[in-house]
Amino acid sequence: MREVSRILSHPIREQGTVLGLPPLLERWAEHLWPVQLEALAMLFHQPHPLGIYGDIGVGGGKFLIATLAGAVLGSKRPIVLTKPDLIRQAESEYDEFKELFPEVENHKPTYVAYSTLSQTQSGRLLWQLKPDLIVLDEAHAVASKTSARTRRLVEYVVQNPDTRVCALSGTLNRKRLQDIVHLAEMVLRDTMWLPLRSDILRGWSQVLDHGVTPDLQEAKKLLHPLVRWAGVEGGEDIAVYREAYRRRYLTTPGVIAPTETSVRCSLVLHQWRVEPSEAIHTSIRTLADEWELPDGTQLVDALEYWRHGTTLSCGFYYRPIWEGPDIERWQDVRRDWHRALRTQLQYIRQPGLDSPALVEQAGIGGWAHPTTVEAYEAWVDIRDTVVQDSEVVWLDQGLVKAALMRARAYGRCLLWYESSRAWEPVLRAAGIPVYGAGSEPPTPDVRIAALSRHVHGTGKNLQAWDVNLILEPPSSATPWEQLLGRTHRPGQMSDEVRVDIMCATWIPRSRIYSAMQEAEYIGKTSNKRHKITFCTWAS
Repeated sequence: MREVSRILSHPIREQGTVLGLPPLLERWAEHLWPVQLEALAMLFHQPHPLGIYGDIGVGGGKFLIATLAGAVLGSKRPIVLTKPDLIRQAESEYDEFKELFPEVENHKPTYVAYSTLSQTQSGRLLWQLKPDLIVLDEAHAVASKTSARTRRLVEYVVQNPDTRVCALSGTLNRKRLQDIVHLAEMVLRDTMWLPLRSDILRGWSQVLDHGVTPDLQEAKKLLHPLVRWAGVEGGEDIAVYREAYRRRYLTTPGVIAPTETSVRCSLVLHQWRVEPSEAIHTSIRTLADEWELPDGTQLVDALEYWRHGTTLSCGFYYRPIWEGPDIERWQDVRRDWHRALRTQLQYIRQPGLDSPALVEQAGIGGWAHPTTVEAYEAWVDIRDTVVQDSEVVWLDQGLVKAALMRARAYGRCLLWYESSRAWEPVLRAAGIPVYGAGSEPPTPDVRIAALSRHVHGTGKNLQAWDVNLILEPPSSATPWEQLLGRTHRPGQMSDEVRVDIMCATWIPRSRIYSAMQEAEYIGKTSNKRHKITFCTWAS
């Protein structure tokens, strides 16, 4: 059990402890929040090349930590990876901060969008920039180990082990240990709280992951030393193992996970159970009983089922359109090609093949794996014989009218949507300003606005509003925490932030429940109480 001994041998650090301040941080201290000072002091004292794992809540001041980190370390080539729509905001905020922190001018980070790192032509971008410090702002954007951006990031750090990495996010921890281990290892290397050995990590996951039913005694035995170290009592209950894990996580040097929020206003959520039309009732009943869309299209997988169930609960669906001679064979060949593509990326690693586009180029050139080339050639032969598309079909717009009446009754309100092709035209037609792809967030003088969650649901400061109406609720904890944090954040001047969630059928209610279950799990394994778990639910 040498690996477990390594984890238990790490020093114990209490959250909130601020180590000795270097002269630079002493000068800056009056301008920093306590968690910012704690994080930057911890970073300064971390042995090279360790960084910090900043599990810091939404609105907790992560941007300033990211911007100042290079100056604290004396970094020559710091970069900050962030969401593309936050680049302009970052540059603007930097101009405001540099007067308070003039020393940062010589260590100004280069802001790089995650989407840029994902592009085919950006495969060697990190090697061109040669950063000695990489700060991952909104680090949950590289949670997927199979994405091109994550592969390139990990590969660069492995090839350049002197590079420090800092991960910052209000939603760092996930449902599975496997989803965070690569981030933790890049940041803390062999001082992280997770096992480096994959077999032990799998054993821990069988007990600690969200949704598991841990009845494997061998897996539990792997965690017994951790339970003894933590001094947790309670027998074999799963809560015992999760509490022991939580204590090791929170006391690991380099982990910054504050418990308190600086938001002083209350947060009230309300399931707005608006009555749907008979057409919506019928469509949901048919979907549940027959797995069939209103036009007769038969669904075959659960992902499609839930996606269409969510939109039908709003009154619309995407009707698939297929045109071609042999649609069934086309779908089979396409499925084989996608399967070969995933296999090549995940299991048949070849230098330079870290994205679907690059694998496709290798298929054209014939130098990918033979099975990948074979699948690609079969796909190319049939690809253009079928045209695939979809169109938005509204069964009923009664819920749209009800939502607009509710928003106008509030006077000032943000409406949040996900399905842009459906919502944006009808909202614009109703005279509501719409902020979708490529848009800047609304200015405070706009009283009622409709925003895409995918565009503005992360990183934006929207505390000028205190009422939200969510038209399509997410089903996992991370987007909920990010979305609620747009208005329930430091700087909010109202006594209460209200969030109404349109729930015309049981499907959106089940999505809320799923997100709450995940959020409660995260709270039991970290210091993070998600907003959806501590808010007040109005009747």
